[in-house]
Amino acid sequence: TVPTEVTGELLLDTAFALFGCVDMNLLFLPLIAATDASTEYGHGGVVSKASVEEVRRVARMACKLGGHVCLEDGPELSHELLARLGPRHDLNLVLGSFDVIFTVRVETPGHINIEEGVALIRYLKWVLRSSSRFRHRVVLLIDSKVVLGAVAKGRSSSKPLNTLVRRAAALCFAGGLVLH
Repeated sequence: TVPTEVTGELLLDTAFALFGCVDMNLLFLPLIAATDASTEYGHGGVVSKASVEEVRRVARMACKLGGHVCLEDGPELSHELLARLGPRHDLNLVLGSFDVIFTVRVETPGHINIEEGVALIRYLKWVLRSSSRFRHRVVLLIDSKVVLGAVAKGRSSSKPLNTLVRRAAALCFAGGLVLH
């Protein structure tokens, strides 16, 4: 016998499955974006135009465990730091290639992982401001492994972070975005 809660959940999943397909043939948005947060300065987001091939190359890195990306003019890192971060992947971009899309001062900052999640949400809202950016695969660089792991997994044991993960999922669902 199947408990009624489980039956209800299965029926709900079946109903939502009609609306929740993911088209992996979506085109990449020809932008590489990065967000960051600081408890002292607030949230920031930048974008750089890039070819679809370059964006696809960066998106493939998101599927691999470990590694980090650096700009062409990025510093050489110590062996100890490289051992912790994993292999280096150079972007064919320099710092001047990026345009600032938002900077927001936070008056009463929360935990840094929550602030990183809020910066990610701000970027998704920026993407969805233009209908021409709907139904795309989106590449975003973030430096918070906590947020990266929670968004990739789709949930977190932290209730505040879980709320942000759900909000990000809702924005992606609403705009037909696939986040890398």
